[in-house]
Amino acid sequence: MTQAATEMVHFSITGECVTDTARNIMLGEEPGKAWRLIANSLVGEGAETAARAILDGTMKLVGTNNLELVDEDSEDEDLIRYLRDLHYIYAGRIRINGTWYRPIAQTQLNQESAKYAGEVLGGRNITGIVNRHRRAWAKRAAEWFIRQNEIVHEVDRKWVIFEPCGEFPFWWKELPDVEAAMKDMEQRGRRVEIRGAESSWKEAAEGVVRSLRARSDELDAEADQAERAARRAGEDERESKRKVCLAEIGKKVREQAGDDTFELHIPATEGTEFKDPTPERTITVPRAPFVCWALDRTSLRHLSPEWETVAPVGMKLQLDNPHHTDWMLGAGLDLQKDYGTVSPVSLAAYREASLIQDEVGNFEVHVLVDCGMTKGKVGEAILVLPNLSPEYAEQAMAPGVRAIVAEVGGELAHLSTLGREFGWTIMRVPDAVRRFPEGTTLTLNPQAGRVWVDGE
Repeated sequence: MTQAATEMVHFSITGECVTDTARNIMLGEEPGKAWRLIANSLVGEGAETAARAILDGTMKLVGTNNLELVDEDSEDEDLIRYLRDLHYIYAGRIRINGTWYRPIAQTQLNQESAKYAGEVLGGRNITGIVNRHRRAWAKRAAEWFIRQNEIVHEVDRKWVIFEPCGEFPFWWKELPDVEAAMKDMEQRGRRVEIRGAESSWKEAAEGVVRSLRARSDELDAEADQAERAARRAGEDERESKRKVCLAEIGKKVREQAGDDTFELHIPATEGTEFKDPTPERTITVPRAPFVCWALDRTSLRHLSPEWETVAPVGMKLQLDNPHHTDWMLGAGLDLQKDYGTVSPVSLAAYREASLIQDEVGNFEVHVLVDCGMTKGKVGEAILVLPNLSPEYAEQAMAPGVRAIVAEVGGELAHLSTLGREFGWTIMRVPDAVRRFPEGTTLTLNPQAGRVWVDGE
């Protein structure tokens, strides 16, 4: 049996060796491995900071076994060469969707790529102006040049191919976007290759764009026609359902009203360039919802007859009066044609509502908007106007105005609508402009349906 021999071998480690080894790994595109080599070789606080300083070329290790960290000589040729190679290798690296890439090539269209783009996009509905077609086509053409795992991005109106690469030093600040990546490549002296070449094929390529545009326009027209047809069908269906709903409401109103109706006379109107003439007619109106509507905005609402509303709020306008909708549908009227501030039906209804207010409450004037009793001078707190049209809106919006007295106008007039929003009491008084000149002190009592001059 042979006895094994024992031999003692002594090793020493030098700072220069550790520094050079780590930097070589760094240049081998393994920054994480290089950082761990130094960080794990050093014991004590500051090991990680020292690792970064060594790999970034600002400091180095010296000595044997008992190593020291000292500043680098910025004029050392080996250091200069290392830093140049370091930034060249890691130039332009950017993380895209969790993967590291760097610019590798810039594309220029050629006949093959133009043909490829036309085949890929020819059957798609590309919308928008010609430039949008051209951009989509140019991107597809650029993709013709990519190789396995490469991707294409637009940089400063040029299509650039990016290749997968190793990790970026994690302690360096990442580049924000592809434009910054391309700029960093140029600053570090790293150039991208050119794939493709411009030549006489360009005219043919532009022909592809024109054919794409023509095909796109054709597809757009077909899509628009189909969309319009679908929209019309949807509108017809909704209108049909709406008519059924309105007819059902009118039927329920008439059933509830029974024989309690009255005849409302609608005078004939002359035609204008905007509206056709309407004949004289008389309609049968359910009395109870009409009276409720006439008294709703006055202090007489408690004298309204019993009526359970059928129509929901908002059939004509947001937060509209359902009593108004009930009597209109109960009378067989059209909410679109017979509703409005100057509709012959509305004008006749306002006159009848005024008579009801006079009869029930002994009102001397017609109350359009009841926002409480108001006292003030004409031309200051109270405006006296010929009508409630939009031409007087600026006067009505003046500071201090709290009430309006008008000779003509209804609940749907422009200033009546504003009055409900801004809290103005509005009343209609015949011959008001002559009776109440500027400076007259008036008291408006909408609950009593009266307007009087102080001292009378």
